[in-house]
Amino acid sequence: MRSDRLVLLGVLLALSTATAARKPVPAPKIASGIYSNVTESKETGDRGGIEIRLFAEAEKPYVEAVACESECNGEGRYYVRQTEKGFAFTWKNPRFKEDDPITFQVWKSGRTIWIEGMEGRWMRGRLKPVKEPLGLYGYND
Repeated sequence: MRSDRLVLLGVLLALSTATAARKPVPAPKIASGIYSNVTESKETGDRGGIEIRLFAEAEKPYVEAVACESECNGEGRYYVRQTEKGFAFTWKNPRFKEDDPITFQVWKSGRTIWIEGMEGRWMRGRLKPVKEPLGLYGYND
């Protein structure tokens, strides 16, 4: 009876050690490409939304990002940092020096790419892969 307990204790100890040694599951990878929720009004030509072009395979991964509200602003290169969910980058609108930077979190859930401003200044939104940018070009119109 005592030997059975020792065997059971050994098995439980081995299982708990194996469980503790597991590494956390990495966040789903987001492939390089253009992701956007920018729309354009047919009546006014105004654009709204956010668009990023991700360079995930770069030596130091980065995004080109732009935010559009009537017109598109803040296009630039922003280095990304890995997070538990995906990646984050801090966006700054260079045309408005008084604006505080906004840190965006980007992650993948299933087949959906999500973006959220971490300062609560932006609502959470979905980004769809697109072949041609609309917002990134909008900055240069």
